[in-house]
Amino acid sequence: MDGDYLRINDLNDVDFQSILNDYIEFFTKKYLVIETNYKKVSEIEVRFAKHDIHHLLGLHKVQDSHINATKTLSKILDGSMTLGKVRNHPRFDEIKNRLLSYNFLHYCFIDQSIKLCVIVNSEPNPQKLSIVFIDDYKNRNLLLGLKKVRGREFYVPATMYVSNDSSVYYRKPRSNIRSIIWHDY
Repeated sequence: MDGDYLRINDLNDVDFQSILNDYIEFFTKKYLVIETNYKKVSEIEVRFAKHDIHHLLGLHKVQDSHINATKTLSKILDGSMTLGKVRNHPRFDEIKNRLLSYNFLHYCFIDQSIKLCVIVNSEPNPQKLSIVFIDDYKNRNLLLGLKKVRGREFYVPATMYVSNDSSVYYRKPRSNIRSIIWHDY
């Protein structure tokens, strides 16, 4: 895949419509298969949907609780959700690093720079994540978590945030990523 994606270097680069367009273009048109050296889960199929942005960027934290992912997308598309508007929200600091770290998705799956993942198969697992990617990205410890879709054989992005070294996921064994391959639907 082409590496000519949206670059977020600072808050001045954050535009929700541009991020949504980038996410749709680079992530939702194909699915990917990650091959690991872990025998019980040697292949991980990951599917992306535009609604993922709601939780990945933490936009649920800066809106009323009744605003779901579909409403968030509508607000982004009609221009009523902008950085300028959410910047004044009392919980903006909770999502600021998620916005600045949006390109961690590209780092992992487009540039394929991530080399290890955690396959979570033991407690504690406070967020009920199935697969976790953890790496130092722009001098921050970033965590990207996937959940397995119930009754299906694929995973979807569930969360992404700056984590500290005391996270339970840092203490779990890591598996090597052998390959990341994108496939057409």
